[in-house]
Amino acid sequence: MEGQEQARSIALRWVEALNTGELGSFDEIVAEDVLDHSGFSRIHGRGRDGIKRLVAELRRVMPDWSSQIDEIVIRGDRVTIRHTGSGTPPPPFRGRADRPAPPWTPRKVRLQLVSTVRIDQGRIVEHWAKGNP
Repeated sequence: MEGQEQARSIALRWVEALNTGELGSFDEIVAEDVLDHSGFSRIHGRGRDGIKRLVAELRRVMPDWSSQIDEIVIRGDRVTIRHTGSGTPPPPFRGRADRPAPPWTPRKVRLQLVSTVRIDQGRIVEHWAKGNP
């Protein structure tokens, strides 16, 4: 499997790992020293372990997270994945013990996401992401 077919397969595995939370998949498709340009690395740490912490946090906060691929575009060593994700966020934090929290009804949020990855030697070596609610 080479070229575009390999790139497409890695992109599909990337989204599948986001959907399932199967962190071991990242060990197979993401370089250990991957550069994350999304800004999430400031919170979760750098490299593959930072991405794994990010996905673990996503799955903890929104266990019903699911992302559907809308389009995959391959240009050279870059793969852009347009996908729509949805999940139910937790209730907002209510920090006052002296006042009961107002009723909260869980509602799914939907995000339009664009993830771009650069692939080198069969592994993701760079990642960019942006989303719109």
